Amino acid sequence: MTTLIKLRASLHGALDRIGYRNSHACPDTTSNVDPTLHELFVSHEGLSHFDKRRKVAIKAAIDVAGQSEVDDVEPGTEQAILEGEHYSLVIKKNNPAERIDRAKIGTALRKLGFSMQQADKFMLDITTETKPATSVRAVPKV
Repeated sequence: MTTLIKLRASLHGALDRIGYRNSHACPDTTSNVDPTLHELFVSHEGLSHFDKRRKVAIKAAIDVAGQSEVDDVEPGTEQAILEGEHYSLVIKKNNPAERIDRAKIGTALRKLGFSMQQADKFMLDITTETKPATSVRAVPKV
């Protein structure tokens, strides 16, 4: 466990220095916006790199454990499927998402005698608008 704590501290320390030292620091600027956008850019690039690395590591771990082991984990549960000397591979499966099919509801309402206009109005009345997903990135000027 001590080794894991040291590894985590070293990794976080090295990652915290990226974007602040020597050749990868924010270029000299008179703008107070550039340092903030530089931090966002560095964070995004790091996230992108580690996301790709994580996907490769997940695929490798599943190849070692076997896809059938992953498939055998019941939805709504969490289970260790591979045990090493220092690590365990834990799979957590959420319950599948349920989605209401608007077209099927419209068809069912029309079968119950609602007119197309009444069914459409009903669908509009019960629909709640959600916030659209928003992506924020800093893009270096070339």
